[in-house]
Amino acid sequence: MSRGRWLLAALLICSALVAGLTRPATASDIEPLEVFSMFDTAVSSNADICTASLTPKTPGTLAYRITIGLRSTDSVVNVMVTGPTGAQFAFGLNASTALTAGNLYTFTFGAKGGGDYSYNLQCETTTRVGYLLIEEIRGGEL
Repeated sequence: MSRGRWLLAALLICSALVAGLTRPATASDIEPLEVFSMFDTAVSSNADICTASLTPKTPGTLAYRITIGLRSTDSVVNVMVTGPTGAQFAFGLNASTALTAGNLYTFTFGAKGGGDYSYNLQCETTTRVGYLLIEEIRGGEL
């Protein structure tokens, strides 16, 4: 095969690869993935709200969107982050100011996929979670 044909073949292969990598996003690429929900449930103080810690299903960097409404008692809500070493740290939502019962709040925070990190929520006060929806946000929806 001549050098010109090799060059043309290489160019066509590269063009096909680029076309495949730059395809338009489809709805399934950008729809948030619901990972946990709760309705009208009592939660104890400083106890994990999610029945199992959340581990992102998408590799790489993504985000979690949390929509929460407390029903009975105001409370600070913390995101509990467990890292690759097993150490766990609490980070307060709403600047660590208590969420007012009867109001709905939405928070978004970055998360690391790939299985090294896991996440959960805790309320500092025993309360009722009236509504909770946690979604994994991938790709271009932010």
